[in-house]
Amino acid sequence: MTQELFYPSNTVSEDIQQLLPKNIGLAFKMVWDAPADSPEALKQAIEKIARTRKGARGPKEEKDSDRDVVRGTLRLQWLSIARTLVHKNSAAFHNVYQVQALICLIEAGKSTGSERLVHLRTAITDLTLWWSDTITQQAAA
Repeated sequence: MTQELFYPSNTVSEDIQQLLPKNIGLAFKMVWDAPADSPEALKQAIEKIARTRKGARGPKEEKDSDRDVVRGTLRLQWLSIARTLVHKNSAAFHNVYQVQALICLIEAGKSTGSERLVHLRTAITDLTLWWSDTITQQAAA
């Protein structure tokens, strides 16, 4: 299975999603595409991440071949670049909570075990805060 690398100048959510474990990638796409004023979409993303957390310990440690180690290292480097791109382009997103949730999901994709759980929990917290702000703004309108 050959995976094409993405280039930072034309990155879209699908490029980053492909670098993440499947369930985390799906949650990442939901957060990236979430409308600014849809509490229901945010609630679905929160539920998706919560379901992902249940099986988030990551794969068991196995001896990797040299090729797998290189591929894994490149994947981690691309995820680090993706994290930086999301952070630097934060003005393009709806709010700080969306940016923080995306960064947490990228970090969750880079980690395993309890560290992954911490990042997923933090992403849920950020989305919950965004959801709360959305509800408050709609009630005030």
